[in-house]
Formats: sequence, structure tokens, C-alpha cells
Amino acid sequence: MPTSYGRARGSPRRCPTCGSSWTTWASRAWTPAPADPRSGGTDAAVPDLAPWKQDLADLAALPNVTAKLSGLVTEARWDAWQPADLRPVVDHALAVFGPDRLMFGSDWPVQLLAADYGTWMTTLGDLLAGLSPAEAAAVWGGTARRVYRLEEGHV
Repeated sequence: MPTSYGRARGSPRRCPTCGSSWTTWASRAWTPAPADPRSGGTDAAVPDLAPWKQDLADLAALPNVTAKLSGLVTEARWDAWQPADLRPVVDHALAVFGPDRLMFGSDWPVQLLAADYGTWMTTLGDLLAGLSPAEAAAVWGGTARRVYRLEEGHV
């Protein structure tokens, strides 16, 4: 039975690719650059996304794993991010998971550190503008409805 947290019942608690724990492997995202304003720096250096992209592709290779587009604005420079800063992340997630295995996530209230709810909704809408109506509907609610087994109208 597929699960949304990346581990089927009875499967090992270790990543078959790298051997790390599922929790470590599944939650790993990019590490803020040393000059990140949250760590006292002033440079808006963009972190190297290559390791994160590979980790995400490894997760996406597991057919029972889904992902949320959530928490992105708080991983960017809180006071200076632009929607274009998030494009490489969203585009890669779409490329490796596809819209049928991705879902919207608000990351509220943590996202308020970097953006209000409406700004995040507008930003994600703009980043998903190239999707077909059916693909966009999957990300905005269809994937969550299917994964969480919700009735129509609950998402």
C-alpha cells in the first residue's frame, strides 16, 4: 500500500541507495549557504542544489513516495526572495515526481517568516502556470485527495 511518507509497511527503515535512515534521507533539503542572512551573513548566495536534486530524484524513483511543494519561501532569503528563485526547485520537483505525485502545501504558519499565505499561493500559481488544467488540479488538490483518500470536495 503506498504511503505519503515514503515508506511502505514492512519495508526497511534504511534508504536502499545510500543506507541512511529514512528520516534523514527523506527530510534532507539544501543547507543554507554560510552567508545566508539567517546565519548572520549578508550575501544572498544561492546554495548548490545538485545534492538536493539527486536526493529528490532518488526519492522520486520510489513509486510509493509523494511530495509537497511546501516550505520553499523559508528556505530562500526571507527578506529578498523572488518567485524566480524558487523556479529551479519547483521545476525539478515537477520533473522527477510529475504533477500526479506532487501536492500543494502551505507551510503555514512557518511561511509567515518570509511571505503571507496569499503571496505563497500566487507565487506557486505563477510557477505552475505552464501545467495543463488537469496537471495543475492534481498539484492543487487531486494528489492530496488521492493520497489521503479524501472525498471529492474536501480538498
